[in-house]
Amino acid sequence: MKSSKALFLVLAGLILASFPATAAQDTPAAQTAPAAPRPIGLQDILAWKAIGAAELSPEGSWFLYRLTPLAGESEMVLRQTKGDKEHRFPIGEAPRFGGSLRTGFSSDAKWAAFLSYPGSKEMAALRKERKRVMTAAVLVNLATGEKTEFEKVRGLAFSGENPGFAAFHRYAPESQEKEKDKWTGSDLVLRELATGKEINIGNVAEFAFDKDGRKLAVLIDAQGQAANGLLVRDLASGAVVPLDTDKAAYKSLAWTEKGEALAVLKGKEDKAYEDKLWSVVAFSGFRDAGGPRKTVYDPAGDKSFPEGMTVSPNRVPAWTENFDAVLFGIHEVKKKKDAEKKEGAEKEAGEEGPPARSPRADEVADEDVPDLVIWHGKDSRLQSQQQVQEQRDKNFSYLSIYRVKEKKFIRLADDALLQVAPAPKHRFAVGQDNRAYELDSNLDGRRYQDIYVIDMTTGARTLALEKNRYFFGPLFDGTRFLYYRDKHFHTYDMATGRTVNITKDVPASFVNEDDDTNVVDPPDYPVGSAKDGANALLSDGWDIWSVPAGGGGKGVNLTANGFKDKLRYRRLRIDPEEKAVDLGQPQYVAVYGEWTKKAGIARVEKGKAAPTMLLWDDAGFGQLAKATKADVYLYTRDTFKDYPDHYVADALLKNGRRITEANPQQKDFLWSSGQMLLDYTSAKGDKLQAALFLPANYEKGKSYPTLVYYYEKMSQQLNRYAQPSANGFNKSVYTSNGYAVLMPDITYKINDPGMSAAWCVLPAIDAAVAAGVVDRSKVGLQGHSWGGYQTSFLITQADFAAAVAGAPLTNMISMYSSIYFNTGSANQAIFESSQGRFTGGYWDNLEAYQRNSPVYYAEKVNTPFIILHNDKDGAVDWNQGIEYYNTLRRLKKPVIMLQYVGENHGLQKPANQRDYTVRMKEFFDHHLMGKPAPAWYLEGVSHLDHKDHLKERAKDLKPAEKPEKKGPEKK
Repeated sequence: MKSSKALFLVLAGLILASFPATAAQDTPAAQTAPAAPRPIGLQDILAWKAIGAAELSPEGSWFLYRLTPLAGESEMVLRQTKGDKEHRFPIGEAPRFGGSLRTGFSSDAKWAAFLSYPGSKEMAALRKERKRVMTAAVLVNLATGEKTEFEKVRGLAFSGENPGFAAFHRYAPESQEKEKDKWTGSDLVLRELATGKEINIGNVAEFAFDKDGRKLAVLIDAQGQAANGLLVRDLASGAVVPLDTDKAAYKSLAWTEKGEALAVLKGKEDKAYEDKLWSVVAFSGFRDAGGPRKTVYDPAGDKSFPEGMTVSPNRVPAWTENFDAVLFGIHEVKKKKDAEKKEGAEKEAGEEGPPARSPRADEVADEDVPDLVIWHGKDSRLQSQQQVQEQRDKNFSYLSIYRVKEKKFIRLADDALLQVAPAPKHRFAVGQDNRAYELDSNLDGRRYQDIYVIDMTTGARTLALEKNRYFFGPLFDGTRFLYYRDKHFHTYDMATGRTVNITKDVPASFVNEDDDTNVVDPPDYPVGSAKDGANALLSDGWDIWSVPAGGGGKGVNLTANGFKDKLRYRRLRIDPEEKAVDLGQPQYVAVYGEWTKKAGIARVEKGKAAPTMLLWDDAGFGQLAKATKADVYLYTRDTFKDYPDHYVADALLKNGRRITEANPQQKDFLWSSGQMLLDYTSAKGDKLQAALFLPANYEKGKSYPTLVYYYEKMSQQLNRYAQPSANGFNKSVYTSNGYAVLMPDITYKINDPGMSAAWCVLPAIDAAVAAGVVDRSKVGLQGHSWGGYQTSFLITQADFAAAVAGAPLTNMISMYSSIYFNTGSANQAIFESSQGRFTGGYWDNLEAYQRNSPVYYAEKVNTPFIILHNDKDGAVDWNQGIEYYNTLRRLKKPVIMLQYVGENHGLQKPANQRDYTVRMKEFFDHHLMGKPAPAWYLEGVSHLDHKDHLKERAKDLKPAEKPEKKGPEKK
């Protein structure tokens, strides 16, 4: 074996060779002349940016978005949609996905606000020291670009439709968290935008403006509960009214949609109970001349309230639509052990005199308690599933209602009917009871429930449906619900109990024929409910239909030509507050050509026989949005070479103007020379397609090294942009570096998920070779999860130059009864009713399970192979990877397994993502491009050398450092 020092020098050179040098590494001579486009390297990938948190101002004059690189610091961009004015602000190392992304505009679009994060160096220090990350708020005057920053702000909001105010909620001091007496309140800064005047409101736990922005409600939670309560501030006069104050905790502040009423929860300590006892405090009539009217429901004074329970703090209270009742949850409350002991002692003393003291269970030392979990065959949910859902179960509450006029408490949900949800208009509620079916559904994946209708004025229940599989909830009028059974959609009238088959006369099939799992006649999922409540909107997989909810009609095909022209229509929801579809207004639909792969956006208008196609191209379109107060529309457009930048247009989407350019540097890099749509036939006679992406600088007549990437159906990616990424395989990166990439479709036959991949992928490769692009001797395979399974199986059916399988299933028999630890459930339901596509357990179909298990055909593997499998994989148990690796190793096949310690199904740690990306490319470059193999691949790395090996490689993989920008002046 080579010395460690020599090995590390070889490694460093190969890492740089695997990914080309960045511009920073170019020679001075090269920098004097315009550089030719070059392949994408690792540092280039890390600098590639994505657009997020996009938002239009209410009247559509401004557009806000976050621009975030794969690694490094982000910026917030504010730009005009018609003019060219633009403001850019650094916002530190904002999370690329998730995190607190609160942004917004004032209703007059004169101001914008957003949160910013610490810079990269500070974030690294905070992570290292495990300290709290605190955001700041930035307020921007859009006319001038002037900004004001507020330190240590966790939340912000503008005052609804009133453009006058903004509120900034600060973090509580860290010292407050260390206090024995816990309280949650912190400072709220209320700023008058026109004057800059500020008012500091202390000890605010929650705050909310009403929709009109007339009032600001705050909940106070101070040390020692001093002056705790609900306060409402009139923003016009500045008057503050304490609506309820007490030595109590307040939480879950909720205005009604239009701001006519609000409700909160109020909790008080009780020495007899471990947790607070809660009540509901609600106010209605804020728009009435007499001012708000107070309603209090305290279970302590209600003999009808269930014993041993209290109002739940885990469900937000809500007024009914007519303000005649308040909805809330209830849950069990635990008595303190001392209280139970005292109660028992008093009871015994009353009967027999003082009891003799005896040891109690709570006096047992922890070390004397066994570490045991009992798994019972009758458990409806596996113990592992209960563990995953522990917090959900703890926070569960039973829906209840308090009727104001009648002063009556009604429990809507109980142990016999756990899941209850109010229907629109709040006349009825609908309950789902799966107790009789839960065990079987967790075994085979066929999920059923009994459906009940509850009268919300009396609590009376009516069994509406037994053993229903597809329940789609109430329609908007609140009197009917929609369900599917026996290939048809039905409605149930909750007032009369009448059931109607509403699609029996509709000239379309609502069975999802494209679903090739082991499910009998599954439905195409419905679109929604018409606002008039008289129609249900359904999809047949091609067209959108408006079907009378009461039955008796053929329905109206709103999109007309989907089935005929093989176009798939999908309704686009452009109003985030929409509750139902107003068919009197124009509707926008996404359009996709099943066999052409073209896409577009069309408009459906009442009275027109067919949709009007507004956009239609060899491209992808998405994120359609509309300004709330103007006909200003926003959408994205992307192609295989164009990032999905945003365009602004009118209601007909004419003359769209691009207003973002996320990655202007792309022009400096080589990109795929084009794409081809291949039509081919599977080995079983199915008509299929594949997307073939040409390498950069493609020359016709020359064949190229090719990577085949798949999951299930992939040809729809033909016209879509793949942002360069560093987490394994990436189409854009590999085509930039001289590879062709093939993405074929796979359709499945029941009981043959592995063979189906062979029947579909191998003919696709043949078609790509016949097209003159692919060198069959230099074909590599890559897939992850289900795609990893397909890779693991394909190498048993044919030989390839190289293959990488991420988190693969390898033994369908052992995998069947393994646990999907991310959810805690067994894989059995997935195998029988979902992706596995088997008709039963392996004891019913042993030969099918064996013939589709890669591990049983390991002897046939000749392809150099890398398995990625992480030890904390919660989707595909990592023993699947170990089993295949050890079998191949026993057979002395060319195999390596990569295990990233502590990682789940996909890599999350950026250093691991970068490492995997580089190792994969080194591997493929060696076998498909003929480049030298790295030492780790040729010889492996001993356990004692691993730490030094990883540290040495990490030097060349970490993101390039950039000089820190000075932040704005802080307040």
